[in-house]
Amino acid sequence: LRQMCVGGRMIDGGGAIDLNVDQSQRSVGPALALARAVTSSADREGRTLLFGMPNPSATAVMKRAGYRELGEFSSWTRLLRAEAKLHNLLRSKLASRLLAPLAEIALLLNSAEWRTRLPGTITAENIERFDDRFDALWSRAAGRFDVIGARNEDYLQWRFCSCPDLTYQIFTLVNRTNGELLGYLVWYLDKGSVSVSDMLAIDDSMLLLLLSEFSRRIRRTEAEAIRFWCLASPDFYRVLQRAGFRRRKNRHAVLGRWDDKSEFAPRPNSHWFLTM
Repeated sequence: LRQMCVGGRMIDGGGAIDLNVDQSQRSVGPALALARAVTSSADREGRTLLFGMPNPSATAVMKRAGYRELGEFSSWTRLLRAEAKLHNLLRSKLASRLLAPLAEIALLLNSAEWRTRLPGTITAENIERFDDRFDALWSRAAGRFDVIGARNEDYLQWRFCSCPDLTYQIFTLVNRTNGELLGYLVWYLDKGSVSVSDMLAIDDSMLLLLLSEFSRRIRRTEAEAIRFWCLASPDFYRVLQRAGFRRRKNRHAVLGRWDDKSEFAPRPNSHWFLTM
């Protein structure tokens, strides 16, 4: 179940998370019956908007159940350490070790990080839990996207701080003068890299500042890269590129389902914001 903001209005929606069928029964019939049972249940409960990020096999099933393709959930990477990547290309430990510092300098100069610094009015903070400042940020930033899942204090606390599988960390930018939250980023360590699960800021300039300061701090660790998955607007992608992120080839289709006749239906060509 997921609260969604569509064109500035909150509605009841949902995310299709798992579709599991016993191996001996993996034909279209059982999978389609499950998917249609979910959509029928959602209709009865008044959940007018559903979305999902299926694998290729499940994509065809969900389309037959009434979902349509919205775009691509794509992987973005900010490379911080170049030696391992160079070794894959050059097959020489010595050459990789010698060239890595030069490659890392080039990567830094090709991002906004080296020329972006926090102004004196803003501070970066690592915090342990979400608080009511996140409600204020959500109210202010929700309108930046046509369709976005709710990101208030209660939801974020449940989603990340109550998660039994991962230990998430919260990085924030805060106005020194009044304590206002200007942006946040949620992340965790994953096999030598940093995986960003979610982020939100009041505007694009603050988003760039958030990403630049976070990258600068992660650079001081041993992490090789920062990784992030999302479906977002072209403007959001441009900020990622300015911050030194590059779009990778691995992508998933994003599907959505709604009634075009509903007053809560997304506009054609709406920009969605979905993260991990």
